[in-house]
Amino acid sequence: MVFSDPKRQYRLEKQKRLAESISQHKKIYLDMNYWERIRKAHKNENADSNSQELYELLVKLVDMERVVCPVSSVFFDELMKQGGEPEFFGTVSVAELLSKSIITVTEEEIVYHQFRSIFNGYLHQQTRAGISDLLWTSPIDAYGYNEPPINDFNQYKSFIDFVWSKSLAEIFRKSNIAKRPLSR
Repeated sequence: MVFSDPKRQYRLEKQKRLAESISQHKKIYLDMNYWERIRKAHKNENADSNSQELYELLVKLVDMERVVCPVSSVFFDELMKQGGEPEFFGTVSVAELLSKSIITVTEEEIVYHQFRSIFNGYLHQQTRAGISDLLWTSPIDAYGYNEPPINDFNQYKSFIDFVWSKSLAEIFRKSNIAKRPLSR
């Protein structure tokens, strides 16, 4: 896909490079129940043997670059319901380890790219990226496509490069989320 807006095109290129970097990895999607169980194993908090075994296997496979466990915007919504700071940051820590700070784009963005792909096909226009190249993004995009109000392309590029370099834990530790009490 080619966008006429250079800012969107730049973000798309970053997404395509990210997709290429994990193209050979199997993707394992975990629901919040599993993230909580794995957190307990990660933090040695009375995890059951199955959770401990699953955690150790996932760490091994992620280290071998065979799998990645990306998180989604749904994960972030559920994460906000975590009981308190130790649980919250414990889950963030294990999610960062197993996801390599890779998240899926929002459902709205997936639908947008699907529609654009269908429309381009209808117009017999060739697309440069498949939908699967557009599924992955950085943690800064956890709540959707956030277009910073920066008109200058070089400033925009610098900003995007900066925020894309931040991990899950960095984003949460430097945000107000880390400073407010969390509750279910």
